[in-house]
Amino acid sequence: MSCHQFVLHALELHRLFGTPDYTARVATADTDAYESFLTDQVLTIPGIARVSSRFAMKTLKTLRPSGGD
Repeated sequence: MSCHQFVLHALELHRLFGTPDYTARVATADTDAYESFLTDQVLTIPGIARVSSRFAMKTLKTLRPSGGD
């Protein structure tokens, strides 16, 4: 996967001040699919030196529409 392809597939992509340099929000079917996405696609992008992942336990408040109302 190229950097350009990753940008097209990311739901959100932010450049940050400090560390880390960037943060991205992606969607996968489950954690196994995420691991495959990370290993087989993201980590193959030239210039990616380190990746840190975080998963929310529970959403307490969101600005996103729920879509189910």
